[in-house]
Amino acid sequence: MIAKTGLRGLTNSLRTARLYSTSATPAASTSLAGRVSGFFSATKETAKLYYNGSKQLFSNSKQAAILVREKRSIELKGGEVSWTRSQFLMVKQTQKDMKKLPPFLFLVLILPESIPFVLMFSPSMIPSTCVSLDQKRKLWTKLKERREATANAWIHQLNEFQSTAANLGKEAPNKAGELGWISQVPVAQFKDAASVLHLAKHAPQYFEVSSLERSVVKAMNGTIGLTERSLLTSSLKNALEKHFDVIREDDVYLSGKGEDVLSLDEMGLIEAAEARGISTMEKTREEILDDLKWWLTVSVNEENVRIPTGLMMMANLIRQVKQKE
Repeated sequence: MIAKTGLRGLTNSLRTARLYSTSATPAASTSLAGRVSGFFSATKETAKLYYNGSKQLFSNSKQAAILVREKRSIELKGGEVSWTRSQFLMVKQTQKDMKKLPPFLFLVLILPESIPFVLMFSPSMIPSTCVSLDQKRKLWTKLKERREATANAWIHQLNEFQSTAANLGKEAPNKAGELGWISQVPVAQFKDAASVLHLAKHAPQYFEVSSLERSVVKAMNGTIGLTERSLLTSSLKNALEKHFDVIREDDVYLSGKGEDVLSLDEMGLIEAAEARGISTMEKTREEILDDLKWWLTVSVNEENVRIPTGLMMMANLIRQVKQKE
């Protein structure tokens, strides 16, 4: 309805220009006509994107249902089923996207021009099949900025707390801020794989999502495009944990179970990195690979130690910041 109103407004403006502006220059008329033509073209492409995306999602849903049904049937008989990485990711992503589809279609019908803004500020609302490559790149650029801002804020808190603690001698400062006990950890330890593993073994409870402040979880969600606007803290934490449940399984795949990280094509590598909060914009393939390999070395470590979600997020974001400590 709003789209029709906007179109009617453009049409009326064009008629008014013809009736009352007989002295209008050809260039001005051409410019206005060009804008109208551009509007129609953009609207057509957007509608095509949403139609094809929704169609692809329904197709994926059918395939995912078949895979899940076959897996359950075989497992009930005592057998085992091993999905490929692409099958695993398709099933998990489709399950998420199908929950987003009803509100997304409602938004498309009521306020279609708002979709690009929703994608920037609440990307978790848009099904992945309804996002263009150009929109993804804009989102990844925005997420890169969020990651840098979040990591720098954490680094500032860590350094400030430790500086205050050093000035007080053996007495630790009373206020540790939103990071709590974590404020005692030096920045350098988050950038070292062995130190991260040590923290996971000896102080995991402080980095579990259940132990983190709402503001910290909200910031983490915002750096990987998850929901950050829920009124319930439990919803924010559940979204982060569910995302990492999938990531941990995918880490096993990329560490040699059926597919190696080196075998990923350009888009596959970028999407794998971005899903983990690893920025890819303005980076070479080698730089992205190095970051992803570091992640996998920590996540799928030789000692089989589970790395808490909060620790993995903080280590990943902080180590990407290029600055002197």
